[in-house]
Amino acid sequence: MPDFTHDRGWCMKRARLPFRLIQMPQPVLVILPSVLAAGAEVQAMLQIRELQARGVSVSLMVLSRMVDEAVLAEARLPEASICRLRNPANTLGGAFLRHLWRDLPRAARFAQAQGARIVIAHLPPGHLFARLLYLVCLARGPRLRVIQYHHSVERKLNPADTIGKRAFAVVNGTLARLADHSHWHVSNAVERDLAGGFTRRNAVLPNACETGAAGDRAAAEALLNAIPGDPYIILFPGRLKSMKGHLMFLDAFARLCQAEGAGPEDLHLVIAGEGDQREAIEAAIGRHRLAAQVTLLGAVPHSALLGLNGRAELVVVPSLDEGFGNVAIEAIAQGALVLGSDAGGLAEVLRDGENALVFPAGDVEALTGQLTEIWHHRAEPFIDAQAAQADCAARFGLGPQMDRMIALLDVAGGD
Repeated sequence: MPDFTHDRGWCMKRARLPFRLIQMPQPVLVILPSVLAAGAEVQAMLQIRELQARGVSVSLMVLSRMVDEAVLAEARLPEASICRLRNPANTLGGAFLRHLWRDLPRAARFAQAQGARIVIAHLPPGHLFARLLYLVCLARGPRLRVIQYHHSVERKLNPADTIGKRAFAVVNGTLARLADHSHWHVSNAVERDLAGGFTRRNAVLPNACETGAAGDRAAAEALLNAIPGDPYIILFPGRLKSMKGHLMFLDAFARLCQAEGAGPEDLHLVIAGEGDQREAIEAAIGRHRLAAQVTLLGAVPHSALLGLNGRAELVVVPSLDEGFGNVAIEAIAQGALVLGSDAGGLAEVLRDGENALVFPAGDVEALTGQLTEIWHHRAEPFIDAQAAQADCAARFGLGPQMDRMIALLDVAGGD
């Protein structure tokens, strides 16, 4: 089992110093393409809040117009510490690239006004923007230290398989060599995915959750009010993206319902999240004749989602590819029974029979078998929920994550 506390040699000695000997990190600027109810953004808001609580000066730059104000509020930043650039796009593409050039001068002025010395950039658009910002700021004052924070298996999900992508990869790689100070990865799987490209001063910093946070059970019950009767509830949280495995899970769910004769009064699937796969998911629900047994909630406030984790009988995370899997640790922290795949970083989070039940990623037969076993023994405990929660707190608690982040920031600001 990978050890998330393992330091790459460059920071081991500093990370082990007593906390009182580590200097307070220099002012930090966090760059995000958008602020939505998704894993990377929610994680960033928690980190910003905790860095401020530890006395670190933090500011935030949001590249696009796509901002969920409720998620942004979790950072507890004053508006003067937020730069909203309002790019019409939050993904790398023509629209994003055409707009970013006009934003760079304003971004450089904001970074200078905030006294930023360290940049933490999230997601590929943020990585590119941080590299260009580094170059623009070279003539304006002290050099920025750019930390690239990677949350997904980027190269696997978006391979350089066209001439245009290969040309962009060359340009972006050159910029990385010029600008990047270090690279953080949410899992060993993410680090391995990027190993064929350019990285330096690598460190694994897994995501965390507020393991003691109580979900909003009242909000969760309100979302479930439209479901008649008292069926066994399966919750599928996360963005509606192809990599999350919705279509495969609907296939397995339909097989279970048909084989067991389970109707709407027995079994109900609740899908919480939004994304570009919604139409395909709706079509699959119709094709499998599951309209009466599946509810699409759309985007759900984070506190209500935590409440749903605590209310559901089973939480599923059947990802085909996954950098880490925030929803899995959040569900475990709420005491839920989790059934997940071994895709990417999920294999580093889920321990079969200890904190979850695990099946091979993409194997619909194995998934169906697991669902059937759970259904047949649904009144019996499959795991020790209290032990799983304690393990989750020890490995993925917010406190240990922030201690490690402070140590890594101290190294970034001091070398």
